[in-house]
Amino acid sequence: LATRFPNHLIIGSDQVCVLDGEITGKPHTEENARRQLRKASGSIITFYTGLALYNSASGHLQTECEPFDVHFRHLSDKEIE
Repeated sequence: LATRFPNHLIIGSDQVCVLDGEITGKPHTEENARRQLRKASGSIITFYTGLALYNSASGHLQTECEPFDVHFRHLSDKEIE
């Protein structure tokens, strides 16, 4: 990107979710979504948001990673379905 956009600020960001010490990816299917919700029910999930800012003119790169917790209440099977 830096060669296509000289003299620009380039921003990149992504997020990952950790539940019970494991990275949880996108579910991709309804069944996997239900499985993830059952596992998250009543638990605390930590999200890590990463941010990168690159100055293509100077070559300076600044990065940050910020964690935050989401507290899930207990979800009934009916709510999950």
